[in-house]
Amino acid sequence: MSDTIDTKTWASQQPDAVILAATLLGEARGEDRQGREMIASVVMTRVAFAQAHRARVDAPYWWGETPREVCLAHMQFDCWNPSDPNYAEIPALTGTPLWAEALEIATTAISGALGDQANGSTHYLNPQAVAQMPSWATAANERAAHLHHVFYRVVP
Repeated sequence: MSDTIDTKTWASQQPDAVILAATLLGEARGEDRQGREMIASVVMTRVAFAQAHRARVDAPYWWGETPREVCLAHMQFDCWNPSDPNYAEIPALTGTPLWAEALEIATTAISGALGDQANGSTHYLNPQAVAQMPSWATAANERAAHLHHVFYRVVP
């Protein structure tokens, strides 16, 4: 019998703050606090964009309207893709030394008290970790850079 926790089942039982905190560590545990705050800002910018979209057209935006929906949207945050090596490790992140910090960042971001740390960015990537740069990763869309990540604003 395995002690491994099924990540999908685990995620289905977690509140927004835990999903966001897990995303921060799944995506940026090799970054510093500022880097993790910038990732949280990307998620919250997407939430704000989606909520404004709903207010304009009374329809949901495809990447979700809550931190949970944004983080778990299909193929948006690598750590939540079942093919990503980090995916199976997500539930165990709650026991790491950085968990308390990640949860604090997530809670602060969701409350609106974090502020935008990523200059309106909706996307980011680590240029060293991608085989080919996506079409949206252009100098015109670039809004910030910190340690390993470059941040972009990409909205229609």
